[in-house]
Amino acid sequence: MYLETLMDEKLYTRLFKQLHRIKMKNRPIKKRYYLLLASIVLTIEVIIAIFFKGSFVRQTFGDFLVVILLYLMVKSCFEVHWLKAALSVLCFAYFVEFLQWVNILEVLGLQRSLTTDLILGSFFDWKDILAYSMGILFVIVVEYSYRLICKANLVEEEITQ
Repeated sequence: MYLETLMDEKLYTRLFKQLHRIKMKNRPIKKRYYLLLASIVLTIEVIIAIFFKGSFVRQTFGDFLVVILLYLMVKSCFEVHWLKAALSVLCFAYFVEFLQWVNILEVLGLQRSLTTDLILGSFFDWKDILAYSMGILFVIVVEYSYRLICKANLVEEEITQ
């Protein structure tokens, strides 16, 4: 009886340690890493805004990066599933582009200014929709790949033990 209890305790201890290790290895990226990446992307966006006026880099690559920046900011502030965050950011970007298409400033009787151009953009462009989609596709591929690598490392570690 004592031997069975002792073996059960050892088994439970071992299982608990394995579960804890799995949980630690498979935990999501910490918020501070998302914040650090958001800071880097924001710096790149500022450099693009200052040095690349009216070029392909500013118009297309900037839109590609802005959805990545928004995603990283959402993930650094909120506990939300990565795919839900990515798709929400994409819907938000599409919505802002839709507001440009309906010329919301004119509808509301507002004048264009630097602030409104920064928030809503200047005009509707299908290339923006494509850039937003490619940016979120990039986020999805990177996040999914990261999770696959984490799972592969976990399986490899358990096989070697």
